[in-house]
Amino acid sequence: MTTKTSLQCRLLRGAWLALCLSGTLLLVHHPMLLSGLARVQTDPGDTRLNNYFLEHSYLWLKQVKYHESFWDPPFYYPHRNAAAYSDLLVGLAPLYWPWRMAGVAPDTAFQLWMLAVTAGNLLAFFFFLRVCFQVVFLPASLAAVFFASANSLVAQICHQQLLSEVYVIGALAAVFLMFKPKPAGENGFLEQKQWLPAGMFFGCLTLQFYSGFYYGFFVLLLVVAATLGALVSRKGRARFFRVCRTNVLPFALCGALSVSAMVPWLMHYLAAAREVGPRSFGTVWLMSPRIQSWFYNGPENWLYGWSTSIDCFRKLPMETEHRLGIGAVTPLVCLVGLWLRRRTWGIRSMIILSLLVVVTVTWWKLPGVWWEIGIPPLWKFLYETVPGANAIRSIIRAGILLIIPAAIGFAFLLEHLFSQERRGFRYIGVAVAVFCLIEQFSLTGSYDKQTIRDNVARIAQMIKPDCKMFVYTRTGTGAPTPCVMNLDAMWAGLAAEKPAVNGWGGNGPPQWFLDKALDHVSVAEEIDCAVHAWAERYGLNTRDIQWINEGSSESPASE
Repeated sequence: MTTKTSLQCRLLRGAWLALCLSGTLLLVHHPMLLSGLARVQTDPGDTRLNNYFLEHSYLWLKQVKYHESFWDPPFYYPHRNAAAYSDLLVGLAPLYWPWRMAGVAPDTAFQLWMLAVTAGNLLAFFFFLRVCFQVVFLPASLAAVFFASANSLVAQICHQQLLSEVYVIGALAAVFLMFKPKPAGENGFLEQKQWLPAGMFFGCLTLQFYSGFYYGFFVLLLVVAATLGALVSRKGRARFFRVCRTNVLPFALCGALSVSAMVPWLMHYLAAAREVGPRSFGTVWLMSPRIQSWFYNGPENWLYGWSTSIDCFRKLPMETEHRLGIGAVTPLVCLVGLWLRRRTWGIRSMIILSLLVVVTVTWWKLPGVWWEIGIPPLWKFLYETVPGANAIRSIIRAGILLIIPAAIGFAFLLEHLFSQERRGFRYIGVAVAVFCLIEQFSLTGSYDKQTIRDNVARIAQMIKPDCKMFVYTRTGTGAPTPCVMNLDAMWAGLAAEKPAVNGWGGNGPPQWFLDKALDHVSVAEEIDCAVHAWAERYGLNTRDIQWINEGSSESPASE
């Protein structure tokens, strides 16, 4: 009877977790799912760039022509090391490759990849709560739904390199497993060699850098800050050195393997950094969170989209980067939950690190002075002193990682309410969970993928079979943005199996000439000169470059 009851309980839990997963996918990806995958989130710009890198990794895996070198995808052709201008996503590519191997089209495979990434976020956080904090099943599952569908994460869904936090969760779980004390009377966990947590930490950190630079860099900084904080406390210092002495061999071996794996990444990114130079702090200033950024939910949020008309939000520069809000009630719920467990091992450290992030990256306003000329963030010191910090353009993205402690606090409060003997508290817990999840719902944008397919196919048909490379422009009134135009060309190059002089990414090579709008009709001569200069720089014959121009100006090189 007991076995049968246990089996029923497991089946019910499995069914509930499947329901949570389905609901989360609908919350986050409703534009795609409700259209039957006819529409793609969110826009034909950065979305297609991330799709391109995943497709390039698949073609590199198959060693298709022009994709033999992972670091030299066939755009900005023949410039080398073009992959190092953007996030690689290769650490998450195993979720994309199987769909392509099954014959699914690239854009559809990318949609399925996004669904898999969101599912991974939910499952990773659920097991993180269960293993590291022993949160009971129902609060853990609801907190995982909140984590995977949080407004600040979904608001950046157009930057799919920021969508997955699986490796961040894995690294954090490894730290908890390494340093978590064992209950009294049992063999000290700190005295055991911990090969699995060590390998998990270094492996997740490495894979995160190969997936996206931002989260990897922020996690590394937080690890350094946590280490320094542990060394300040006598008790923390004793625990830290105790773990390190016991695990010298696992740490040394796993660390060495991680560094070895990171060497190619580091060499290529340093080479790209030398080419383009550091970002100016003026650019970083635009993407530094203001105080109101932490409460800004964005125009797409279902409940709070109206708040964008409020003056303090309306004046945010590059407002799409400032959507760090998670509602009005949810932050209070998360803070109360963390406060309830403030004496729990590791929670105090997490609270301190979260406050440190807020204080470090926020551009503070002086009383009586406009926020634009407030106190610069402490990040400016890191920008000038820490290697790699000047490669971070949008430091506001560090705030997305605060979803992790927020969701942990969310789980703690729900567990506290559900554990009360009075049934009324459980009803309150359900109501709190439902309302907080409603606060996260956003009506994100999407585009019709068949329209994009047709446009790319039309351009590909104009590429001559005997050309060695091509450049595509669309000029005159109604010309698309440089981002869309260049991505059209990059995808047309994949369709025609020809390298493109066009390109797009987080950066571009020196003397790049297609990064401006071509909406004036007298641009043909300018482009012709730029193409000849590009050919001369790389020792090319201009006859080898087919110039395809659409618009009201003529294209001398394509005649």
